[in-house]
Formats: sequence, structure tokens, C-alpha cells
Amino acid sequence: MSLRHLVLGTAGHIDHGKTALVKALTGVDTDRLPEEKARGISIDLGFASLTLPGGERVSIVDVPGHERFLKNMLAGATGMDAVLLVVAADEGVMPQTREHLDVLQLLQVARGMVVITKVDLAEAEWLELVEEEIRQLVQGSFLEHAPVVEVSAVTGQGLDLLRSSLSQILRDVPERDREALPRLPVDRAFAVAGFGTVVTGTLHCGELVVGEKLELVPPAIPVRVRGLEVHGSAVDRAGPGQRVAANLAGVGWGQVERGYVLTWPGFLQPVRTFTASFQLLKGSRPLANGARVRVHVGTAEVMGRAILLDADELAPGAGGHLRFRADRPMAAFPGDRYIVRLSSPVITIGGGTVLDTTLRYRRLDPSGLSRLEALARATPGERLFLELEGSKSPLTLTQLAMRCGRRLPVVERDLGTLAEASQVVVLDDPRAYLAQSVYHRVALNLTGYLHEYFRKRPYKRLCPREETRQRCCPDWDGRTFNALLRLLQADGRVIVHDDGLELPGRLLELDAHARATRERLLQLYGAAGFSPPTINEALAGLGLGEDQLDLVELLVSRDDLVKVGDLIYHGEAVERARQQLLAHFQVKPLLTPGEFRDLLGTSRKYSMPLLAYFDAIRLTRRVGDDRVLYRPDLTGG
Repeated sequence: MSLRHLVLGTAGHIDHGKTALVKALTGVDTDRLPEEKARGISIDLGFASLTLPGGERVSIVDVPGHERFLKNMLAGATGMDAVLLVVAADEGVMPQTREHLDVLQLLQVARGMVVITKVDLAEAEWLELVEEEIRQLVQGSFLEHAPVVEVSAVTGQGLDLLRSSLSQILRDVPERDREALPRLPVDRAFAVAGFGTVVTGTLHCGELVVGEKLELVPPAIPVRVRGLEVHGSAVDRAGPGQRVAANLAGVGWGQVERGYVLTWPGFLQPVRTFTASFQLLKGSRPLANGARVRVHVGTAEVMGRAILLDADELAPGAGGHLRFRADRPMAAFPGDRYIVRLSSPVITIGGGTVLDTTLRYRRLDPSGLSRLEALARATPGERLFLELEGSKSPLTLTQLAMRCGRRLPVVERDLGTLAEASQVVVLDDPRAYLAQSVYHRVALNLTGYLHEYFRKRPYKRLCPREETRQRCCPDWDGRTFNALLRLLQADGRVIVHDDGLELPGRLLELDAHARATRERLLQLYGAAGFSPPTINEALAGLGLGEDQLDLVELLVSRDDLVKVGDLIYHGEAVERARQQLLAHFQVKPLLTPGEFRDLLGTSRKYSMPLLAYFDAIRLTRRVGDDRVLYRPDLTGG
């Protein structure tokens, strides 16, 4: 059996012997602060290590029991694999025993045992009463069938049984996720002479490696890992579930606060809100929508408001969903457990699981609540698909890795599985991913928009590409939208041109009124020759409105009319000008602007745009102010 690294926590009322128990097991006094030594109580978190008979390497987090220091207990409870619920034999179950058990339940700690300490101070009959009180306390909880071990830190009674029982309990703890991106919630930060800043915490998931560049969130401070220690020994790599001390370059210890998270750069975006499941404790008062609360997530404590999504008020013992709106940025990620306490009085009232940090959910919205329930049940692979389904625009591999907290190769593998099942559509350049359902919805929306656009403008040959993007896919950037168009064209849903979009099979036929208007326009421009009116002048002269501009554009696309700069010419007039220009070059190699004007018998207002047009189509080439043929061999006509 390979060595496992596990985190074991203590819990229980003040002065029930938690720290003495840890010292008896490990030889380490976890009370390190002078005030703790002076007062004889634990104020902040303490740490020790223990190797069990089964070979398990255990990091012990000793938490304070006083109600004033519950926020420190909550910081230590993050990442526990199992817990020792400590009850003193001479006092029995006390208020913080109950509150700590509530917290452990809300954090979904699934393994542990009850330790009755100070048994050397209690008579047998009293011990029986304490045990009965404990059985009533843990009924219906994860500790209902857990071992209850009587110990004395003074005499050593029960310590061997405690160690062997711990081996049995911890044997079935599931492996933590090594494929996830690393997250280390910081519970301490200090300076070591000659080394600099050191932060400690329980590595929630992933791995840390010496030399890699990381980031402290929420302030997004870039750092580099100088060194790592696990249980006081230097290591090159730390794995999930280990208590880790990381020596960091690039940050002063005074810049680091409890509640920061050490992780990969760009992975964990600071958030001001998260949406989550929530369970209100049975003994709590009702929770009203918008209530001011104190949230503990990871090792952080943040004030804010609880926006209820299911109801206007939550009854004691009821569950639901909420959106937490924080007063300041925090580091929260889907899957994180959190605890809610009232701001006044400061008591624990409930907790739950963070489900989403990106989308905003409306109150009392059935579709949003359904998605949240799906997120709560989702496996990592299902989470990936739900992220794709919930996104309004395609997501890149990196974006998906960041949202799901998984390493790139793992996400790429899962995307391949989804693509094989035809659940995901892959866009190219840039490579991005859409849920098949989202692609279908976007395709219907876009083609529906094109049908409506051409219904209203029947003589418009193309629908502008950018206008279509803004109307149908406003959250998409231009490159990704172009990738979508290529896919839609490959599927036969649209035809893509440089200057716009059209629908396959669309026949652009003129009705009788449009055919008559066409003839009037061609007759007018034919008669105008090389001195044509502007389009507005032409429409006004014929008594037509601007609604006929699409018809003019259609005539231009069919070469009946030719757009020359801001002017419109009859196609036959442009062809006559071309023939006259070529005839000139059969006699002379150079053409001046004045000569061209005289050839056409018009003014510079009309001749110069035509010269520029012939330059643009590479019939002529400019030499100074004059023109030569772009290809001299064209003089034959």
C-alpha cells in the first residue's frame, strides 16, 4: 500500500482537551502564540503531523474551541478528510460542540470519530451519561455510527486504540483530484530569515512544483515558488491533501492575508458574487431575502448579502439556492463548500456548495433553478458540458479549463469524448467549442434573422455580416463569428461572401413594379451618359423614395449599373468609356486627365472618378497625374 497524505482536524468546545490530545498523539504542542501559552487556550490554528499504524501520513489541524474564534476554526476546517469531535468527560456536550458539528455537517466532512477526553477525571456512571448525550447529539449525522474512544492525555489511556481506529477510518478516504489545477487556500503567512515569505495551507487539489510561476488571488499577485515543505521536509512537488509550506518570491509576507488562494495564473478570477446551494440549520431563525450575512469560503471571511433565488424567505431547516453578493472581491470556485453566519448576532445559520461564479441567475426563474440543480449533481465531465450549454458564446480550451478547474489535457480528452457523441461542435481559427444545442439555437436564430431581413428588403442581395453579428451574436468577437459562418456554410445553412451573407436557394426576382422602376432607372442613366445624376437626384427626379436604394444596389450587382466612387453610371456608358480609352492608347502611350475629359465630353467632376475606377480594376496605372495601360497588350480591345 502506497503512503497516503491526509488531513485530520479536531473540533469541540473550548478547554475540552483538543490541543492536549494532539500533543499526546504527536508530541507537538500546537499552541504557538504567547497569548495562547499565557491564557491556556487555543486562539488560532495549530498544526502537527502523525504517521498511523497503517502507514497513512496525517496532517493534524488543531482548531480553537472558543466561540469568539470560530472564524479561525472555519479556516482550519477547510480541506479536512476526517475529524476528531472532542468531548471532555467532565463536562459533556457543550454549545461549541454542537456548533462545530453543525459546521462539519455543512462542510460535508464525511468521516470521523468521537473522542471522549479527560476520562481520568470522570466516574464510570458519569461517563455513561456523557456517552448517551453524545449518541443523541450525533444521531442522523455522519458520526452516528462512528467509533467513540475514551482517552486520557495524562495517563495515555486509549491512545493506541485511537491510532488504530484512525487507520481504519482513513483507509477509505477517496483520493483527491491530481488532474485539477492547484488551489492552496492560505491560512498563514510569515517571513523566514534568509528565505522571505512563506505561506501555508492544505493543498485542496492539483499539485505544486518548485520553480513554477503562480498567482495569489484575489489581488492577482504574481509569485514564483522558491521551495516547498511538507511536514517540515523539503520536497520538489506537493500533492493534494498535504499540508504545505510554500516559500514564495515576488511578494512580501505583509501583502498576504488569510483567505488568499495560491493557484495558476489567470485560473481563479476574483469574484464579487457566486451562486450556490444553501441549507438553513433547523435551529436557526428564518432567513429573509437580502439579509446581511458573513460568509466563510476556503480560509476567507467576507461580508455581504444573501439574495434568495427560490423564495422571499427561507424557513428553518429548509434548503434552496442563493446568490451571495460580497462587499469585496473573493476567491471562490464551483464545488467549494461555504458557511454562512449572521452578522449580528454572530452565529452559524447554514451553508452549502458554490455552483457557479460566472452566470447571473434571476430570482424565481425555473430554468435557472433547474440548471443549478444539474450543476449540483454534475461530475467533472458533466460540468464541462453544462459550462458549454450555459455559455452564450464559444469557449476556448483554456477558458473551459479555467471554468472547470481542470488541466488542459484532461479537458481536451473530455471534449473529444463529447465530440464523438455529437454533443459538441468545434469551431476553427480560433479553435473554440459550442454545445450542439447552442449551435443549433444560434443557427436557427441567425437564419431566421436572415429570412426576416430579406422579407423586409426583398431586393437586397446580401445582408451585412457585421450587422448580422451584432443582432444575432453580440457576445461573439469577429474572428469567432467568422468561424461560425464557415461552419454554417459547410452545413448548407448560409452562403458567405466578403461583403455579406445570403440564404441558399433564394431567388431574387423582380415583381412588375420593380421591373418598371428598373427600366425607368436604366433609361435615365442611359440618357445621362458621362454626366450622370447622383442616386438621390435620380430617385427624386423619378418620384421614387429611398426605399428603392436596395433595387439600385441590385442593379449594380448585376452590372446593369456601375458604382464609380460616389457616382452611378449606366453599364453601357462605362463600357463606351473603356473602349474610348483603349482607342486612345492605340495612338498614344500616355493619357492625361484633360485628354480623358475631352474624350468623354464631360467635366472633371465625372471623368476623374472614372479614371480612378479604371485604376482600381487595373485597366490603367497612374504615372504622376497621367495614366498608362496597366497591361500594354490590352490595346487590341
